[in-house]
Amino acid sequence: MGAGALALLPRGLAHGFVVTSPQARFLTLHTPGGGFDEFVAEMGVPLTGSDPAQAGPGPDPEELTRIAASHGIRIVGPPLLP
Repeated sequence: MGAGALALLPRGLAHGFVVTSPQARFLTLHTPGGGFDEFVAEMGVPLTGSDPAQAGPGPDPEELTRIAASHGIRIVGPPLLP
């Protein structure tokens, strides 16, 4: 998908994405009730203050998979390369 594009994915559809540019900005909207909102609340790190978020090493893949499964989410990646 290019700039200005829209993708609509129904709940339960396996999917993935790959960022192919040096910088990406995107907006995702999720409806409650599918488990993703609780997953993000558990895995997310609150942003404090006005400083930009710093990239880190990310979660352990096994822990991420386990926590996702506890919210009814199945990790199907890593995504295919472009």
